[in-house]
Amino acid sequence: MNIKFIAPNASFRNVMVETLTQRQARNKTRTKMLFTGSSQFYKEPADMYDVLVVDEAHRLKGKGEYQYFGENQIEDIIKASKVNVFFKDDFQHIHPTANFDGWDQDSLEFKLVDTPNEVYDLIKSKNDQGYKARMLAGFAWNARSISSTWAIHESGIDQIGCVHTS
Repeated sequence: MNIKFIAPNASFRNVMVETLTQRQARNKTRTKMLFTGSSQFYKEPADMYDVLVVDEAHRLKGKGEYQYFGENQIEDIIKASKVNVFFKDDFQHIHPTANFDGWDQDSLEFKLVDTPNEVYDLIKSKNDQGYKARMLAGFAWNARSISSTWAIHESGIDQIGCVHTS
């Protein structure tokens, strides 16, 4: 079968490949071929794939959005495969002008601290408790040196990741 798992986020795809191949690195190339982004299907012939599984379908784009060259990613993906599975999360849909006021206060831990070192100590404490706590920031600097798998890598605790790639 010709199957692809589509995820708009490259870092997520890299983490999936790393996680799935950590015990058998020889299959890394083959595993990597199972994952792809969502932007190339506008040029694929009809029914090229048997199955396309799309994660975060709520993030798919229309013509002209973020340099997408097709008409509509959903339509292009449907055309390119015989069977389509779309995972969509209505709670993650981003509305550029909306403010979200429905936070579940009981599920969050909120603290004010005086220094970045205190934040780092809190993150280390969460990691010691078995969590994968990390520090995130928006695009503020050239992050070429940061691994795309920083969120699951042991040394990721010493890096600041990007909210757009985590």
